[in-house]
Amino acid sequence: LKLAGLMHHIAPEGDGYRVLVDGPVALFQRTRRYGVNMSRFLPGLMLAQKWQMQAEISTRQGIKWFYLDQNCGLISHYAREDPFDSSVEAAFYTQFCKRKTEWHIDREGEIVDLGDTVLIPDFRFRHPDGRSGLLEIVGFWTPGYLQKKIDKLNRAHRDDLLIAVNEKLNCTRDSFHGPVIFYKTRVRVRDVLEWLENRRAE
Repeated sequence: LKLAGLMHHIAPEGDGYRVLVDGPVALFQRTRRYGVNMSRFLPGLMLAQKWQMQAEISTRQGIKWFYLDQNCGLISHYAREDPFDSSVEAAFYTQFCKRKTEWHIDREGEIVDLGDTVLIPDFRFRHPDGRSGLLEIVGFWTPGYLQKKIDKLNRAHRDDLLIAVNEKLNCTRDSFHGPVIFYKTRVRVRDVLEWLENRRAE
């Protein structure tokens, strides 16, 4: 949505999310360009395992409705990306799954709406008793990109979001508003579980 430049609002709904996207008729100018941007977003939507779309279309004959879902038979021409952004994330996920724990881990299982952009933490954790938590791993980035990442994380200002920071980066615990742990070469599952166990059910 951000890359396509679309105006949107995201809210949790059931076990998923409802994304409301404004169409080109909501604009006063450059409606054709906005419509093209929307068409670029649709192939990305089709990469999701489970999705459905409902569009309200304004025509000369009045309002028409258009429906699509994951069973429509359409195939996106966009390539699927690797599920992990780094070897650190992949290693953490593998080690966590080997642990005997009641905590369940999901890869990018929650979307945090920041208004003009979104934050998708690397991992979401859920416990049968209702507790939950998020983890974002901050690895090797350029100074400029790192600052943008810090700004985005601080905008979220979530106390249920644990930030794991590579200790070689030029930042300190005070750089972040939420809970932080540091790691050398890998994020230790023990440290994350210790933080999760101290979480209270919401």
